[in-house]
Amino acid sequence: MSITSLNFALFVIAVVIIYYLMPKKTRWVVLLISSYVFYGFFGLKYLVFILITTLSTYLSASFIYNEHIACKLSLAKAGREEKRVISNSSKRKRKRYLVFSLLLNFGILVFFKYFDITKAGLFAVTGNQAFNTTSHLILPLGISFYMFQSVGYMVDVYWGKYKAENNIFKFALFVSFFPQIIQGPISRYKDLAPQLFEGQRWDDETVRDGVYSILLGLFKKMIIADRLAVLVTAVIGEYGNYSGSIVFASMLIYGVQIYCDFSGGIDIVSGVAKFFSINLTPNFRRPLFATSISDFWRRWHITLGSWMRDYVFYPLSLSKWLGKLNKKSRKELGPKLGKLVTISISSLIVYILVGLWHGPSLKYIVFGLWHGMIISTSLATEDMVKSLKTRLHIRDKALWWRLVQIAITTFLVTIGRYFSRAESLRKALSMIKHTVLEFNISALFKGGFSGLDISGGGFTIAIAGFAGLMAYEILSECDISIKTKFEKSPAALQFVSTFVFVCILIYFGFYSKGFMPREFIYMQY
Repeated sequence: MSITSLNFALFVIAVVIIYYLMPKKTRWVVLLISSYVFYGFFGLKYLVFILITTLSTYLSASFIYNEHIACKLSLAKAGREEKRVISNSSKRKRKRYLVFSLLLNFGILVFFKYFDITKAGLFAVTGNQAFNTTSHLILPLGISFYMFQSVGYMVDVYWGKYKAENNIFKFALFVSFFPQIIQGPISRYKDLAPQLFEGQRWDDETVRDGVYSILLGLFKKMIIADRLAVLVTAVIGEYGNYSGSIVFASMLIYGVQIYCDFSGGIDIVSGVAKFFSINLTPNFRRPLFATSISDFWRRWHITLGSWMRDYVFYPLSLSKWLGKLNKKSRKELGPKLGKLVTISISSLIVYILVGLWHGPSLKYIVFGLWHGMIISTSLATEDMVKSLKTRLHIRDKALWWRLVQIAITTFLVTIGRYFSRAESLRKALSMIKHTVLEFNISALFKGGFSGLDISGGGFTIAIAGFAGLMAYEILSECDISIKTKFEKSPAALQFVSTFVFVCILIYFGFYSKGFMPREFIYMQY
């Protein structure tokens, strides 16, 4: 059931009606049942895996929390000599519960993501024909999103941030809430759970915001992303037939495509959640205006970045082996460079994991390394850049300087996209080589994209739509609220504007000649 389909719209309407007809105390039950029904549409067999994740993290968190409480009670009654023994014993037990659940859940994730590559490796080593098959495992829908969300909750309980949820059915809703299970965002328990369990009241303003968010998401997906996908696929599939400038321009366009595809999907699911007066965590903040790679990752897939920061980067940085390396590095290289060594190692590990999260391929490892190395380099050269800016009298807030930073960041991000978009690392490197050696910028102005346009002027429609989106985002970046100004306008103007916008979506999206709807890129992550 695609979230851009009529069936999904009818499903949401039915759930909303039932939700608000039920007493507040039982409204969360409606969401739970609806979430499992929705997930079941994509394959009943995959319900097994979300149930395993739900049950294992719920039980592990409960055991960890109960053990923590038992330890406190025992310590209160114990003598001075016994306290250390009790505390160490309790820590070991809690860690065993945590490790078991982590191994189980990430084992399932690794199995699905790396099944094909593991099978190929086993065939290469053993020569056994049983491993030389063309069968593929399809990832359960949204497996990494609900797994990261569940594991994050369990680790937070382990760290003592809050107590474990007593009601397994409520916890199951937290894991499976249907709007976000497809492609995120990755919510934190403290932010999402209270909204799910309390039973929300209908709020006109929130629901209206939800409608706006859905319309924006549909616009990004159908008017821009799905149309640009045709051009990008055509050029990258036969990149050798085009000049390097055309290939590079196509990779820039791919950046727009993937942004509108992913953020458009998030806009839609966030809008649906608002129909229940539930606010999901923002996942994008205008990444096309990022002024550095670090800034880009603070704006792009925000919840994945914050998850990696809190549950991977910080624990790594505070680990014993990195602590020892930090002391040694500070002693040998000085306080600043020594600290940079451990930060760089932690960053590289995080971005390699981000790359591997995208897929089981060497190209994704290089994708992660590319971003991690740029961030480490920027940290190492930070003082030098500051000194250079002072000498040249460059102000950080100067518009021209910000445009330069955006251009450099866009270039670096686009190079990284060669690795994530190409079929393999070999092809990515070949595309980069072709881009550099056969650049020929004049090809851009000589009809280089001719013959690739979608019937009905699809590329022109997409570019016009993107221009409108950019105008909207520029104003938002300048803290000018289009929504506030729109809501202050006369009611007749609001109605006409919304009606025209919906007509554009219908005419150029759902029923446009030659339009080919596509699944969301991040649905199978």
